[in-house]
Amino acid sequence: MNEPASHEGALQIGALSNQGAGAPPELLTARVAQYPGCQQLQVWLPRPGWQGYERLSLQALEPEALIEEAPVGERLSGSVQLLFDTLAWPPGAYRLRIGHAEGWAHELELRKLDGPAPAPPPAPLPVPSEEAPIRYRDGLGRPLPDEDLLLRLRLLERLQQRFARRVEIQGTARSGQVHYTEPGLHIAFDYEMGAQPCQMRVLLPSVAQWAAQTGCAPERREEILQFLAERLDRQQGWRHAISEHEISFY
Repeated sequence: MNEPASHEGALQIGALSNQGAGAPPELLTARVAQYPGCQQLQVWLPRPGWQGYERLSLQALEPEALIEEAPVGERLSGSVQLLFDTLAWPPGAYRLRIGHAEGWAHELELRKLDGPAPAPPPAPLPVPSEEAPIRYRDGLGRPLPDEDLLLRLRLLERLQQRFARRVEIQGTARSGQVHYTEPGLHIAFDYEMGAQPCQMRVLLPSVAQWAAQTGCAPERREEILQFLAERLDRQQGWRHAISEHEISFY
């Protein structure tokens, strides 16, 4: 049997919407993980998949063709995550639709390119104001960076991340997922019930796999795992131990 053709072109995420009367305001969350020989679309539902979701369909739009139709439960990985291997998708436009028993549906527009994504256009040059700020220069006439402004921007970014990030558990007492969320970043970690005295084990990507599996810089791994562990300690009254491949809670 011939292997299906591989299409390494970039997969672009387009418009997200909810269709139908009574649809909730929350939208899907989606991202693409891609490295040589592998491409995966990762989709997160705004609520657990067993709460009324029925069927999903993937439609090619150019030309129209039904690629897949199945119960949502067959695609769930955990309680809210859906995974799609997209390397076999040929270039073109697609629409993913996830229907709910109440009559509404989530929709996600996608486009598979024939090659890598084009580079974004250069940012427009700022229009100088009439009252230009004072620019200090060194002895060779080179402009010095505005350290005070850079420090304020870095501090503001850290404050936004600190106060907006959160940790949520979705699943049963035996297994499920722990979700870490901050502005612009969402990471789902699988968990399973531990053997006494361990209450729960949160499974982690290794340092080498961290960036590919989470979309997050490796240097942030320790900080994020420490925040996740301390937040669950406070929520559940546990204590934790972090190793290379798991966080154990007691």
